[in-house]
Amino acid sequence: MATAVYAGENISTDDALLALLRAEDDRNEMVYNNLSVQFVSDTLLRAQRFFIGNDIASINEAAKAEANPKKKAYIESLVIIARETPSYEVEKQNFTEVIRLTNDISERKKHAYEMLDTNTLLEEEVARLENLSINASESHAMMNRAMVSFREERYEEAEDFFREAELEIGEVMAERKRLTSLAELSKGFFEKYWLHVIILVLAVVVLAFPIVRKISRERTKRKIEHLKIEMETLNGLLKKVQQDYYGVKKIPESIYKIRREKYMQRIAEIKHTIPVYEGMLEGKKKEVKK
Repeated sequence: MATAVYAGENISTDDALLALLRAEDDRNEMVYNNLSVQFVSDTLLRAQRFFIGNDIASINEAAKAEANPKKKAYIESLVIIARETPSYEVEKQNFTEVIRLTNDISERKKHAYEMLDTNTLLEEEVARLENLSINASESHAMMNRAMVSFREERYEEAEDFFREAELEIGEVMAERKRLTSLAELSKGFFEKYWLHVIILVLAVVVLAFPIVRKISRERTKRKIEHLKIEMETLNGLLKKVQQDYYGVKKIPESIYKIRREKYMQRIAEIKHTIPVYEGMLEGKKKEVKK
């Protein structure tokens, strides 16, 4: 098999054969590293068929004439491929296509390793964020999706997910930096103006005290009003239960005593509580006068 010229290119048989051997090495390396090689395998098969062409006899002769054991064994394997290739899948011999396809395989391997490196770098970034107690779950989820697409050889989709993860990590880091800057700015501001801050806080407390006191007085007044209304209601209930027992004999003595005791006990509590609240109001009035 001599040198052949295709589309203005001078590519020898040996050049094309070496390209196939390099592609085989690339494929085996990817398999060794547990990478999916469906695309590489399909591309390599096409390259082999372009190398073989439609003349099996010349491939047989090349295998017999080859002195290098490795090359000889490989050409013999191509003979087997040639015999197993259906007639409708036989390609016309074209060494230019062999070089192009084997270059695609080399780029595919390079692309795969670049994405693995990207995943490693992103994992380190996510681990660093998690060590700082920063939530990076969204970035982690994007990376998982990217790796699923990568293993299924959807490289473009995997790259999109990796880019989204990078953007998410960048946003998280920017937010972290912003919050840190604000904290440092606040700290520096307080250290510089601590006296002014304390005076301002004291002023707010002093100004707020009358308002708080007024609200407290209003609450106390409402409590007194509610207690008085409750006592009026209890007195009415007490009169009614007395009438039900003494007047119309509507209830037995046992129920009368239970209800009367309950009403009287609550009335006594209210009579004791109301003066306490009224005393609180009077004390505040005296304090205001002072």
